[in-house]
Amino acid sequence: MTAEDTILRAAWIAAAAGTAGAAVWAGAGAGAGVGLGAGLGLVNLHWLRAGAHAYVYHSVQRSPAAAADPGVLDRLGAPPRLGRLRFAARFALLGVGLYAIFMSHLVPFPPVLGGLLTAPAGLLAGVLLEAGRGWRRRRKT
Repeated sequence: MTAEDTILRAAWIAAAAGTAGAAVWAGAGAGAGVGLGAGLGLVNLHWLRAGAHAYVYHSVQRSPAAAADPGVLDRLGAPPRLGRLRFAARFALLGVGLYAIFMSHLVPFPPVLGGLLTAPAGLLAGVLLEAGRGWRRRRKT
């Protein structure tokens, strides 16, 4: 499993744990709010990742390194379709989504904001897990 997979898995686990915890602790409405916010946060993370990959791919494609080593683009992998558009559109998605949730009063708004923080919390946990793995590997050698 790659470090990227570990970090993304930790973000999903944090989102699920936050949703379940909010539902048990504060009720179904808060759980739904955290789940909705966590879903928006995970979509935002996915689109950020796709956009970053697309930007890196296209910058490497124009670099002298790609001319010198044509296999460098194959090692990067093909960029996601519409990756750069998704990178920019993620702010609009968040803005429209939060506005709709706030105006509809479908779920309480503060849990939605808390749910948005589950993806960064999972990212931090995944990074710490990977740092711990690297530290243990280094000590073994």
